[in-house]
Amino acid sequence: MEQDLPKNPLEKEFDCLAVSRVLHHMPDLDAALSLFHQHLKEDGKLIIADFTKTEANHHGFDLAELENKLIEHGFSSVNSQILYSAEDLFQGNYSEFFLIVAQKALA
Repeated sequence: MEQDLPKNPLEKEFDCLAVSRVLHHMPDLDAALSLFHQHLKEDGKLIIADFTKTEANHHGFDLAELENKLIEHGFSSVNSQILYSAEDLFQGNYSEFFLIVAQKALA
């Protein structure tokens, strides 16, 4: 499915949203996290898999900062883990690939 969600939001909520290697391409992180929160059912899970910020990958994320952003946007039980790292993981350079699972906080 391809849809411009900020301009044309879906009219449903989901139990789980999975976002893999996409978040670092989104121009407005706050808007994206707000949109994810809006489209999750109460107690729903958000799963994010992406790259950490490194010298070679400036578009990656600092895990602590991303965890704090998720909490600011109404998520709780935020847990992260580095899944994999390699010298040539991102465009031939060292990078780390992480997974975050966050739960939409109960109202």
